[in-house]
This record gives sequence, C-alpha cells and structure tokens, in this order.
Amino acid sequence: MITKVYKKRQNIYEWDLRIFEHIKNNDYKLHQLSLYERSYSLYFIKKMLVKHYKSIKAIDLNKTKVTSNSERIYFTAIKK
Repeated sequence: MITKVYKKRQNIYEWDLRIFEHIKNNDYKLHQLSLYERSYSLYFIKKMLVKHYKSIKAIDLNKTKVTSNSERIYFTAIKK
C-alpha cells in the first residue's frame, strides 16, 4: 500500500491511497482511492456541539488530556 497526504486548502487534506491486491504469482491488481479529510478547531467543534448536547468532554487518542499536540480527539456528550 502506498499512502500520500496532500494539503489542499486550509484544514482540508487529500489522502491518495494505492493498494496492490495480490492475484497470483507475480500478478497484482492496483486499486486507487482518494479520500478527503477536514479538520476543525476544538473551539469550533465544542461551539457546534453545545447547541444540542450537554456534558461535553474531549479526550485525545492516547486517552490523556487534550493539548494543541493532540492528533485525534474523541468527544462524549449527552443529548439535551
């Protein structure tokens, strides 16, 4: 698998994925896929969530306190 990530615009990234499926012997089939990902600030996400949820909590990928270095943040909340 070959993965390349390109920054397209502010907070928008394109993931170019190329996957080689082994068919038999030295035969491979190439599958290509482009995915787009958008990132938002913690402030923006909380601002949107607070409209419909209460008790909003954020935790980072490593189950530690969220910091500016957190790569991925998970949210838990209770619907109002």
